[in-house]
Amino acid sequence: MIKRASLLLAAALPAGCAAPPPAAAPIPRSVLVTTAKPASGADTILIGTARATNTHLVATEPGGRVVRLLVDVGGRVRAGQAMALLDPRPAQLRHQAATARLRRLEVQAAERQRHAERVHALLAAGSSTAAELDTAQGEARGARDAVAEARAEARMAARTAGMTVVRAPAAGTVTARPASLSMEAAPGAVLFELQGMREPTEIVAAIAEAIAARLSPGSAARFEAGNAKGQAVLAGVSSRGTGFGTRETRWRVVRGTLTPGSSVALQLAAQPEALALVPAEALIAGPAGTHLIRWVDPQSRVRQQQVTLQAFTAAGALVRGNIPSAARVIAAGGTFVTPGTRVRPRPLD
Repeated sequence: MIKRASLLLAAALPAGCAAPPPAAAPIPRSVLVTTAKPASGADTILIGTARATNTHLVATEPGGRVVRLLVDVGGRVRAGQAMALLDPRPAQLRHQAATARLRRLEVQAAERQRHAERVHALLAAGSSTAAELDTAQGEARGARDAVAEARAEARMAARTAGMTVVRAPAAGTVTARPASLSMEAAPGAVLFELQGMREPTEIVAAIAEAIAARLSPGSAARFEAGNAKGQAVLAGVSSRGTGFGTRETRWRVVRGTLTPGSSVALQLAAQPEALALVPAEALIAGPAGTHLIRWVDPQSRVRQQQVTLQAFTAAGALVRGNIPSAARVIAAGGTFVTPGTRVRPRPLD
């Protein structure tokens, strides 16, 4: 019967048509994986930045168009050194106009004063009245007040004309340069950030909120910056998070010397929990500010695990969670696969 049914089906197919081939199995997506490294008992390494406790914001008081930039980020300057030049012509023209107005008003004031003196003499001779003298003296006083106002405006214009050269308020290192060539800087706009060389130094670093909650002012840490080594103590933790599950911490340098603006590796004491070190790229944003990682099981299927971010370190992300030993964490491509799907893992290293 089966053979007969097959013959009838074959006869029912139109001429030149064949049975459709079986559907091909989907090709597994390739993902890059790396082995999660246990970090239990390991020190936490944070990357921070050294800065002076007081930062100078070098701004332009009058504003103007930037025509020259004389220093860049990382450069050292002396107190009073020129850092930028603004277009001097508008300020020079304003100074010229203020000076011309002052001279005109000085001439008018001299005439009004002479007129008041003539009216006074005429009053003594009986040829003028007291009312005329009061009017003449009032005009003379008004002219003198106008001269005083114009003189102050001329001095202010001269001062503004001299501020087209932006100078360093103190010796230090340029840590930021918001200014750009040909920009039209508004009055009060910050052109540079400068950190003094002789001021106390601190380290600023972002740290996971879970670790920050266990720290207290005075907690000690070691640091390295190139050949420089020393010790710092916690001076404060920001009251608000950065939006990435971390908080900004400030560490006061108590031993050693740092150059403001340099990158610093800050080493905290070992954490007691069982932690894992995974690539920072392996972290996936989860609901309500949580983090997820995806790993590949022995059957090459994607698994998902929620983790708690402890810190970003120079070697990767330090996380806490129920991560299998030697799990093959998806370091690249994890966002494009879903848990339960089969993948083709390829080692990252």
